[in-house]
Amino acid sequence: MAALDRRLQAYQEAYTNWVLLITNLRNEKFENVSQECREWWNRNCIYLGPEARNAFIKTVNLSYHLLEIEKTYPKNVELNERIKETTLFLLNVGNIIAKEAELPPIGKEELDFILKTA
Repeated sequence: MAALDRRLQAYQEAYTNWVLLITNLRNEKFENVSQECREWWNRNCIYLGPEARNAFIKTVNLSYHLLEIEKTYPKNVELNERIKETTLFLLNVGNIIAKEAELPPIGKEELDFILKTA
Protein backbone atom coordinates (compact mmCIF):
# COMPACT_ATOMS: atom_id res chain seq x y z
CA MET A 1 0.00 0.00 0.00
CA ALA A 2 2.88 2.37 0.77
CA ALA A 3 4.27 1.85 -2.76
CA LEU A 4 0.89 2.77 -4.25
CA ASP A 5 0.77 5.95 -2.18
CA ARG A 6 4.31 6.81 -3.26
CA ARG A 7 3.44 6.30 -6.91
CA LEU A 8 0.37 8.53 -6.66
CA GLN A 9 2.51 11.14 -4.91
CA ALA A 10 5.03 10.93 -7.76
CA TYR A 11 2.30 11.53 -10.33
CA GLN A 12 1.08 14.55 -8.38
CA GLU A 13 4.63 15.91 -8.13
CA ALA A 14 5.19 15.29 -11.85
CA TYR A 15 2.02 17.23 -12.61
CA THR A 16 3.04 20.07 -10.28
CA ASN A 17 6.50 20.25 -11.85
CA TRP A 18 4.99 20.18 -15.34
CA VAL A 19 2.80 23.18 -14.43
CA LEU A 20 5.82 25.03 -13.04
CA LEU A 21 7.81 24.32 -16.18
CA ILE A 22 5.24 25.45 -18.72
CA THR A 23 4.19 28.52 -16.72
CA ASN A 24 7.81 29.65 -16.40
CA LEU A 25 8.83 28.75 -19.93
CA ARG A 26 9.52 32.28 -21.08
CA ASN A 27 10.69 34.07 -17.94
CA GLU A 28 13.78 34.43 -15.80
CA LYS A 29 12.81 31.52 -13.52
CA PHE A 30 12.89 28.98 -16.35
CA GLU A 31 16.51 27.90 -15.92
CA ASN A 32 16.09 27.13 -12.21
CA VAL A 33 12.68 25.48 -12.65
CA SER A 34 13.99 23.36 -15.49
CA GLN A 35 16.98 22.22 -13.43
CA GLU A 36 14.71 21.39 -10.48
CA CYS A 37 12.45 19.37 -12.80
CA ARG A 38 15.43 17.43 -14.13
CA GLU A 39 16.65 16.70 -10.59
CA TRP A 40 13.15 15.68 -9.51
CA TRP A 41 12.92 13.30 -12.48
CA ASN A 42 16.28 11.74 -11.57
CA ARG A 43 15.04 11.05 -8.04
CA ASN A 44 11.49 9.95 -8.90
CA CYS A 45 11.18 8.64 -12.46
CA ILE A 46 11.08 5.04 -11.29
CA TYR A 47 7.69 5.68 -9.63
CA LEU A 48 6.09 6.80 -12.90
CA GLY A 49 4.87 4.54 -15.64
CA PRO A 50 6.75 4.54 -18.94
CA GLU A 51 4.55 7.01 -20.82
CA ALA A 52 4.53 9.65 -18.07
CA ARG A 53 8.23 9.10 -17.32
CA ASN A 54 9.21 9.62 -20.96
CA ALA A 55 6.81 12.52 -21.53
CA PHE A 56 8.07 14.36 -18.46
CA ILE A 57 11.76 14.27 -19.36
CA LYS A 58 10.93 14.95 -23.00
CA THR A 59 9.10 18.07 -21.84
CA VAL A 60 12.15 19.28 -19.95
CA ASN A 61 14.38 18.69 -22.98
CA LEU A 62 11.96 20.06 -25.57
CA SER A 63 11.36 23.23 -23.58
CA TYR A 64 15.07 24.07 -23.91
CA HIS A 65 14.99 23.36 -27.64
CA LEU A 66 11.85 25.40 -28.13
CA LEU A 67 13.38 28.43 -26.47
CA GLU A 68 16.57 28.10 -28.51
CA ILE A 69 14.62 27.84 -31.76
CA GLU A 70 12.52 30.88 -30.87
CA LYS A 71 15.62 32.92 -29.94
CA THR A 72 17.74 31.86 -32.90
CA TYR A 73 15.10 31.79 -35.63
CA PRO A 74 12.25 34.05 -34.46
CA LYS A 75 10.76 34.63 -37.93
CA ASN A 76 11.62 31.34 -39.65
CA VAL A 77 8.44 30.14 -41.35
CA GLU A 78 9.78 26.60 -41.81
CA LEU A 79 10.20 26.21 -38.07
CA ASN A 80 6.75 27.57 -37.19
CA GLU A 81 5.14 24.14 -37.61
CA ARG A 82 7.82 22.54 -35.42
CA ILE A 83 7.29 25.22 -32.77
CA LYS A 84 3.53 24.64 -32.93
CA GLU A 85 3.88 20.85 -32.63
CA THR A 86 6.34 21.17 -29.74
CA THR A 87 4.09 23.61 -27.90
CA LEU A 88 1.08 21.33 -28.34
CA PHE A 89 3.08 18.40 -26.97
CA LEU A 90 4.23 20.43 -23.95
CA LEU A 91 0.66 21.47 -23.19
CA ASN A 92 -0.60 17.88 -23.40
CA VAL A 93 1.86 16.32 -20.97
CA GLY A 94 -0.43 17.02 -18.02
CA ASN A 95 -3.04 14.81 -19.67
CA ILE A 96 -0.47 12.06 -20.18
CA ILE A 97 0.44 12.19 -16.49
CA ALA A 98 -3.21 12.24 -15.38
CA LYS A 99 -4.18 9.43 -17.75
CA GLU A 100 -1.40 7.17 -16.57
CA ALA A 101 -2.28 7.89 -12.95
CA GLU A 102 -5.84 6.88 -13.95
CA LEU A 103 -7.20 10.33 -13.23
CA PRO A 104 -9.63 12.31 -15.40
CA PRO A 105 -7.95 14.30 -18.19
CA ILE A 106 -7.26 18.01 -17.83
CA GLY A 107 -10.01 20.06 -19.40
CA LYS A 108 -9.56 23.10 -21.61
CA GLU A 109 -10.80 25.37 -18.80
CA GLU A 110 -8.20 24.02 -16.38
CA LEU A 111 -5.41 24.40 -18.94
CA ASP A 112 -6.56 27.95 -19.75
CA PHE A 113 -6.50 28.77 -16.02
CA ILE A 114 -2.98 27.37 -15.66
CA LEU A 115 -1.74 29.44 -18.60
CA LYS A 116 -3.44 32.62 -17.37
CA THR A 117 -1.73 32.39 -14.00
CA ALA A 118 1.70 32.17 -15.64
